[in-house]
Amino acid sequence: MTLTSAVVLRRSWPHDPRSRSLDAAVLAAGSLAASPQPVLAAAGGLLLRPWADGDAPAFLAAYRDDEIRRWHTRRPSAEAQVLEWFEAYRSDWQREKGAHWAVTRDGGEVLGRIALRGLARDRLPPAGVGPLDP
Repeated sequence: MTLTSAVVLRRSWPHDPRSRSLDAAVLAAGSLAASPQPVLAAAGGLLLRPWADGDAPAFLAAYRDDEIRRWHTRRPSAEAQVLEWFEAYRSDWQREKGAHWAVTRDGGEVLGRIALRGLARDRLPPAGVGPLDP
């Protein structure tokens, strides 16, 4: 089994005041928390699904791999800590702060992970259409 390293997508707001946030422009407040985190189909038979507690051993094993460890300063040390992270991932969705998925082949074995982080809806400018520069 090979579990690939994390891919994290970040938007530039609030660091670049000229940028507009996709989540501010498209997502109404409460729209994420009002429904369960989706399972997403991707090309090549990949399926992105929320992390399940049964994924903890694979997740922990990945963070013990030297090639993955070199890119991550924050690492779980035990399955109990992984379960705490999974709970924080679920909380991120409910608080509309982020989304974390296990990347699988057809919903089976975990191949990797992907996250959309930093939604920070409380720090977003109001959604709207207009020029980026005042």
